[in-house]
Amino acid sequence: MKKLVVTAIILMGLIFVNTQVQAQKTISYPFGAITTLSPVSHLASALTISNQLTYVDYQTSDTVLTITVTTAAGVKAGAQLFIETTSNSTARSTIFSTGFLGVTVVGYANKTWLTSFIYDGTYWKCFSTIQIN
Repeated sequence: MKKLVVTAIILMGLIFVNTQVQAQKTISYPFGAITTLSPVSHLASALTISNQLTYVDYQTSDTVLTITVTTAAGVKAGAQLFIETTSNSTARSTIFSTGFLGVTVVGYANKTWLTSFIYDGTYWKCFSTIQIN
């Protein structure tokens, strides 16, 4: 009987630990890692944001880039999004479309821009755009 009770307790403990490990896989910033995305499309790109802090690197663009965004239900107002874009040897613009309020970044040849957004619960609003090289 004692062996049965001990076995049941151990089993319950293992189930609890497994549940905790599974729950930790979905922890978002600031208690978990930020989300980093590297999309491959350089014409039109649809982002889905599901974390409170997200960094997106589009590498070098060879055409005008149009970005739209969908925001997951768990993302709260105050979330931040950073998008890095680089023009190739020709100036390339980045258009922030559906889901964004803000600017179109007019790129320059061989230059990289970092555009920052904050989520207000409905839209991602641009709060800074800087050239970083």
